[in-house]
Amino acid sequence: RISGPPPGFASGSAPAPLVHLDEQRFGVDPFYVRRGPLPAPAESRFSFLAPTTATNLARVLRALQLKRPILLEGSPGAGKSSLVEALSGLCGFPLVRIQLSEQTDISDLMGSDMPVASAGDGADDGDARFAWVDGSFLRAVKSGAWVLLDELNL
Repeated sequence: RISGPPPGFASGSAPAPLVHLDEQRFGVDPFYVRRGPLPAPAESRFSFLAPTTATNLARVLRALQLKRPILLEGSPGAGKSSLVEALSGLCGFPLVRIQLSEQTDISDLMGSDMPVASAGDGADDGDARFAWVDGSFLRAVKSGAWVLLDELNL
């Protein structure tokens, strides 16, 4: 959690900040993120006008300045995932949402050697052939997508 309102954001009934979006960047003064390769959506189903949402937007944009992974924590249904989904779209980056569970294994995320079909004539020659297959997290990182690891606590 980022404590206290970001600079320029007073707690209470302050007006919502002006959101800036153009071809090069997205953000709220003074926190901007460069835009990615995807075009901005014609309209967003997500509104940043509510005071709590505006504050959370500024907090996430401020955290993005560090170019490090961000951990969002809060009550279920508070809008953490929705905020990230809206931000990725407006910032022009694809989003890969990975739903974690107790059964999620590191090989599901990073990848593993998997059996592959033989390139021969289809006859079973007795030799097992394996090839590396990237996991969902590694594929997303390689493609430049934003990654949302949902239910990280499980």
